[in-house]
Amino acid sequence: MKIINVVSLFLISIISITTWANSDNEPISLKKIAQKNTLSDLNSAPFGFRWGDDLDEVKSKLAEPYEIINDPKRCPFVVVKANNLDETIKNTGEYELLIMPKYNSFTFNGLLAVSYKSQPANVKDYHNLLGKIINSLKRNYGVLKQARSMNGMERYYSFEGDNFVISLTGEQYKDSFYIDLEYAFIGYEYNQDTELGYSIAMEECKKQRSQH
Repeated sequence: MKIINVVSLFLISIISITTWANSDNEPISLKKIAQKNTLSDLNSAPFGFRWGDDLDEVKSKLAEPYEIINDPKRCPFVVVKANNLDETIKNTGEYELLIMPKYNSFTFNGLLAVSYKSQPANVKDYHNLLGKIINSLKRNYGVLKQARSMNGMERYYSFEGDNFVISLTGEQYKDSFYIDLEYAFIGYEYNQDTELGYSIAMEECKKQRSQH
């Protein structure tokens, strides 16, 4: 089964946001980035969130119950799990919101990805749910790119916006069914210098959380 991991798939693009800096390489905040583009809201994220929302802002937009995960295994991120973000597919799977806390070594902080995963009970539920998600994405974002499947049991869709990407995977294996939907903020051009900052943030996070 090929399930796309939002952290590993989009990490290089996500940490590249520091390329929007001034001539002295001073980091620019997300608010300043948004001010540079008058054609679209670069901070707009799905389900009423905004890229760069901090944990408190994310919580204020969520209906309970939800779960906050900040153990060392998830470093350097904080993960918020919730069941209901989209009324169209309510009570059908689980959402995870990926948040980067503030670190001195890393420019970006806040919400950077939203994922949804579901394991429908049968083939009918699988096709119904996948169809609802596809139709919802088309209404909100337009035409989706579909990759060719080698065996007909896997379906892959993608969409690339100004500063985010969407990946949808549907897979069927005998009596098992999987749906994986990912939204990820990708920032701008890749800047290799940010890799060091990310590594430092990772170590700082593990040290902090291992003490609790």
